[in-house]
Amino acid sequence: VLANSNEPSTDPLSTTTTVSSNNSPSCFGANITLTATVSPDLAPGTVEFFGGATSLGTATLSVGTASIVVSSLGIGVHAITAVYAGNSDFNGSTSPIIIQNVNPPAPGTPGSITGPSPVCPGVAGLIYSIAAVVNATNYVWTLPVGWTITSGSGTTSITVTSGAVAGNISVVAENSCGSSSDQLLAVGLNPAIPATPGTITGNSNTCSSTTGLTYTIAAVAGATGYTWTVPAGWIITGGTGSTSIT
Repeated sequence: VLANSNEPSTDPLSTTTTVSSNNSPSCFGANITLTATVSPDLAPGTVEFFGGATSLGTATLSVGTASIVVSSLGIGVHAITAVYAGNSDFNGSTSPIIIQNVNPPAPGTPGSITGPSPVCPGVAGLIYSIAAVVNATNYVWTLPVGWTITSGSGTTSITVTSGAVAGNISVVAENSCGSSSDQLLAVGLNPAIPATPGTITGNSNTCSSTTGLTYTIAAVAGATGYTWTVPAGWIITGGTGSTSIT
C-alpha cells in the first residue's frame, strides 16, 4: 500500500529567538527586564535566560514573548542569551548574544576635607583635598561666595583663592549612577590686612635724653597689634604693641 503523499508534514517548524534589555547600561542592584521574542508567535512553551553560562530564570511564552526581571547581575559586562526549549511541533532556538553592562552604584560620602582655616581674604594657592572615594568618577566642589577654584576642578584636590567672606567648602562624589551626600568644611576668615595708620601725634622737637615723650595714632579697623619703630638710641618705655607709646 502506498502512503498518501498529500498528508501534511509532521516535521517541527523552525523558530528564531531574540532577546532585549530595557536597561543597559544599568546600575548595580537596579531591576533589568529581559524580554525574549520567539517567531512564529504561535510557538508555545518556555524560554530560559542566561548570563554567560549562568541561568537567570525561566518564563512562559505568551503570544511570542516572555520576560523576567533580574537585579542580581554583578558589576561588569554580561553576555545575555535566551534559549527557547521547543516542543514536538516547534524546534528550539537560541538568541544572538546581547551585552548587558552593569555600572557601579553611586559613591559614598567623601571623608573629611583637609585644608587651612581660618584664612586671610584674597589669599591664592590655598589647597583643600579629600581621599579618593570608591566608584567615584568626578568630584563637585562648592566654595563660599567670592572664592574661586584656580585648579583641580573635578578632582580630589583643589587650589583656591579665598574671598572676603567665611563659609562652607563642600564636595560631592559622583558617577553615572548618582551622587553622594556632601562633605562640609567650615572655613573661618581672618580680618583683612589693616589700612595704613593715620597721622602720628607727638612732640617732634625734643631735647636729648628727654623722658616721658608720648606718640599716638588713632585705632585702625581690624588691627590686633601695632609695631613701632623709633630712631637709633631711642627707647620705648611703655605702650609697646598699642596705639600709644611712651
